[in-house]
Amino acid sequence: MFKNKKSSFIGIIAIALFSLVFLFTGCEKKVEEPKQVEQPVVPQEPAPQVDTAQVEEEQGVPDLVGTWKGSFDKRPCTLKITDQEGYDFTGDITISYRDVIIQKVKGSFDGEKLTFKMADQIRNREAGSYRGKFNEDLSVMNGTFTINADETKRQISFQLKLQQQL
Repeated sequence: MFKNKKSSFIGIIAIALFSLVFLFTGCEKKVEEPKQVEQPVVPQEPAPQVDTAQVEEEQGVPDLVGTWKGSFDKRPCTLKITDQEGYDFTGDITISYRDVIIQKVKGSFDGEKLTFKMADQIRNREAGSYRGKFNEDLSVMNGTFTINADETKRQISFQLKLQQQL
């Protein structure tokens, strides 16, 4: 098979190396994956429905929903808070300028500090934000309205009293 000693030695070494490579690659230690045992499905009862309005009322969240009337820039003004979820509320504010302005507002209040903030939701030249403070029994709100028109800030004071709670 081999013609000289040198080539027979090389042939034997090549066969030995090939055998070793074949032996080690074929003898890989296989890791057995653990079998997953299926757990029986236990039906769970749905979580009880919690009435957040009732919880908040029990925790002492004041109800601001109602009609607030007063003055805005020395003109008649009405704020109707129509919806309240916790400390967040939405409604409409009407200001009787020469042309009546009706604007949707969205706001929140801090029950501990008795402060509030609102923002106009319809974007126009007169849109702005409201900040202020309630009196102790939450029946009067005083604050300022800031309008950003033509890059100038203008502040307008207002005072509103709760007239009718819905």
